[in-house]
Amino acid sequence: MLTLEHRPQSFRDMAGQGLIKKSLLHICKDPYNSPHTILLEGSFGSGKTTSARILARALNCPNQLPNGDACLKPDCPVCGRDIQDTMFYTEYDSTIVGNVNDIRELRNTFYFGYDKGFKVICLDEVALCSKQSQAALLKVLEEPQPNVFFVLCTTDPDKLLPTIVSRSLELKIRTLSREMMLPYLQHIVELNRDKITFSDEELNYNLELICERSRGHMRNALMLLDSMFLLKEDFKDSVRSAKSIYIELFTKAINYKTLITKFDKDKIDQNLEGVLKSLTAFMVADLKADYESFVLDLIKNTFTSTPSAEFSDLLVKHKYTFDLIDIFNDQGIYKLFANDNQFQIAMLVLVNKLKALS
Repeated sequence: MLTLEHRPQSFRDMAGQGLIKKSLLHICKDPYNSPHTILLEGSFGSGKTTSARILARALNCPNQLPNGDACLKPDCPVCGRDIQDTMFYTEYDSTIVGNVNDIRELRNTFYFGYDKGFKVICLDEVALCSKQSQAALLKVLEEPQPNVFFVLCTTDPDKLLPTIVSRSLELKIRTLSREMMLPYLQHIVELNRDKITFSDEELNYNLELICERSRGHMRNALMLLDSMFLLKEDFKDSVRSAKSIYIELFTKAINYKTLITKFDKDKIDQNLEGVLKSLTAFMVADLKADYESFVLDLIKNTFTSTPSAEFSDLLVKHKYTFDLIDIFNDQGIYKLFANDNQFQIAMLVLVNKLKALS
């Protein structure tokens, strides 16, 4: 799997995250005068645990580069092996440190072997731990040993005790932009050219599609790249975007009154139902994300003097009003995206609102 084969082993291998890398590199260069509890916040697949592993490698690399990064030489006793197989790094998830007794039992093991280098303890999804276990963990974080670093990874920092956050160096890992992601994916493709059987034009289209569908998460992008190598020419059909279908649905709805003067009303309604039915082939999570993307693009184009062609029909009659934005940005409707049935209700409500606006 590409997520394992191409997992970054050093900070210079990571795509984007400039501020995160600078902060962690400064720690590697001056570990004794740095915070020993690091809180990494970010969505899934953004590189939190990867950053913790790279930190452990860089801290303990005997051939550390001047900027603090690991050397990655094959004969290096630290870089030449998996950091998880060393005493320098230990990773726990919330199922292991989920209650007070577990934390108390693990506290002594946190420091095992710390005198032989810098030990990094990574607590993954620490926000899922109970408040009581977080309180027990706090006792450890208050007085860390000089050679031990704690990296707390979470997708939901609001669930952490404020006292833990206040004792941590808080670093927020962002999702990646297309400009950051695309060169990295192109590099991986070059390393796997033997798996490409379609034209460069189709390859470029697929990579753009991957950047869009992964929504800034490199792990998602690599999983999609794996699918591209597997499915080849059929890949683009497996990752269709619902955005174009939203555009078709809403364009027809907002031009509803005009259309029924030219065509039979029942046929137009039937056509709208057919477009709506095609949306049900998508997963709700994708529908939600594509809807967000659609609304943001619509708002952006509302405030530009030359809207893109795909939105021209939607904006032609409502260019200087906020009616469309009010309808599409209706939080009550958006909350209906919880399951398939509620999604259909949400779409019907939207279509009816647009019909009334037309």
